[in-house]
Amino acid sequence: MAVASVALGWKGIVVAVTLGLSLIVMGMDLIGPDLVFGALTSLYIVSGILSTNEGAAGFSNTGVLTVLVLYIVAEGVSQTGGLDLAMNFMLGKASTVFWAQVRMMIPVMIASAFLNNTPICALMIPILISWGRRCGISPKKLLLPMSFATVLGGTVTLIGTSTNLVVSGLQEKKYGDSDPSKVFQFFTITPYGIPYAVWGK
Repeated sequence: MAVASVALGWKGIVVAVTLGLSLIVMGMDLIGPDLVFGALTSLYIVSGILSTNEGAAGFSNTGVLTVLVLYIVAEGVSQTGGLDLAMNFMLGKASTVFWAQVRMMIPVMIASAFLNNTPICALMIPILISWGRRCGISPKKLLLPMSFATVLGGTVTLIGTSTNLVVSGLQEKKYGDSDPSKVFQFFTITPYGIPYAVWGK
């Protein structure tokens, strides 16, 4: 069966070229992703590729707003020192790399399920570096497992990862009025997320 060719037009060419350039710029760490994508969005709106409503649609997404709020909550917990005290108590003292990783991954998975994995990952980096040095363990052997733990923990609840929130937002938009039962609730994915997290660990 023949596949019909699709002409990109000037809009498609501009988008393809600018996205390619943005990947190169971010890959070389020349400019931060926030500035790159902000500039791209502005360019597309000014050039007429996107309407103003389309360009601003992402900022009204419940997933984006929820992650923003959770960053504030997580930072508040960090600034009060509560996260440091709680994590140091749970981490305790480890003599080997294996037990250090085990002791670290369990509380990190639990925290990322209820505070979103992205801010938890950012907040845990200095805590684990300090803890690793106290235990005589290279932080390099803790940070990558910590990243895996936050991803696995994020699959347990709705707010655990921004991907879940995006999907829930799309479900709400499509089924919110007609069939609310099809929209993810906070613990809808928990029966599937817990075995996945434990098996992944």
